[in-house]
Amino acid sequence: MNGTKINNKKRSKLCKAAVWFSVMLKRLLFRKSFIALLILIPVLCSAITLAVREDNGIMTIMLFAEDGDDVTSNGAIKYLTDRDGAVNFKIAESEEEAKDAVLYGKADAAWVFPADLDGIIARYAKDLSKSTPHATVYLTGDGTLFRLVREKLSEALFPYLSHEIYRLYSKEYVPAASYDESTAEDYFTEASFDKPIVEYEYLNDSAIDPTVDYLLSPVRGFAALASLLCTLAASMYSMKDEKGGFLSRIPAGKRILTVFASNFGAALVSSAVMLVSLCVTGIFTNAYLEITSAITFALASASFCTFLCRVFSSPYALGAALPPIMALSAALCPVFFYFKLPVRADMLFPPTYYLRGVNDPEYSAFALIYCAVFVILAFALNRIREGRE
Repeated sequence: MNGTKINNKKRSKLCKAAVWFSVMLKRLLFRKSFIALLILIPVLCSAITLAVREDNGIMTIMLFAEDGDDVTSNGAIKYLTDRDGAVNFKIAESEEEAKDAVLYGKADAAWVFPADLDGIIARYAKDLSKSTPHATVYLTGDGTLFRLVREKLSEALFPYLSHEIYRLYSKEYVPAASYDESTAEDYFTEASFDKPIVEYEYLNDSAIDPTVDYLLSPVRGFAALASLLCTLAASMYSMKDEKGGFLSRIPAGKRILTVFASNFGAALVSSAVMLVSLCVTGIFTNAYLEITSAITFALASASFCTFLCRVFSSPYALGAALPPIMALSAALCPVFFYFKLPVRADMLFPPTYYLRGVNDPEYSAFALIYCAVFVILAFALNRIREGRE
């Protein structure tokens, strides 16, 4: 009988906790300002993604083929324009348009492919001492970035040159009696050139998809910051409810649990919106790591914000602290790039555990430790406040 009564009490407490969790979450979802913050997450992700993919702003190269029917020129241009990356390649209608774009600052450089590029490459492969320029490059300055980007030009033309060298070599050194041009072409076409000569091995079990443009990495960081902002806003609402007497039916010592539940509900909802936004924008990687990191991020955000609810005496004080908190999170957390600090100050803010956790599962475990530490600190501050009151 005693065991049954204990079980019934536990169920009753769980039911009450579930009711309060649903009530607090419902109150959040009926607040227009909170919904506006949630909408900010997909809008921000979409805007940054479109800005990066439409015109990345790193470098713009104009392309023009003097002979519009030249197979090699068209193939090289298609190779360059079909790939998303750090360089924005645009096709010009004429050589003058390409040159003017560089001259007036609309493009950083222009690559012009000469007429009969097929023949130029064939003659170059036959006699390397008599070479004709394979492309003309127009630019107003030079530097390391220009030289690095120029490798893309060689990358686009190399397959055609290698094919021509192979064809000439086969024709010259294979005995005429056994040489079959169609068979040689078939062999060249079927040969596997996509096997990597360099193997990359991530020591932290990285889940980053190498096909994802690195310029899109800040999208995840901004989404995490927006999600944290939603949880901070929920903290202000919880403090207002507490000050306004909405939580008066709950014993003073247990109100902090309700505040944590409200913050966790807000963090879960904003994290779910964040995951959907990342999935839509094409940045979603490994489902298990993404979801695990998002849940631990929600716990870390709720713990951090609950702690702040006991650090600050009023929602207005917390509101005044929001700008510096968000600024520090953006500056210290790996929103734009990863860097090492003499002191791991970035570990004080929840976005770090999500942004690093997607690449390194260990950070999800660190997030749980972070959560436990901040919950204990929040309860300790709550006890101190109760003693003073």
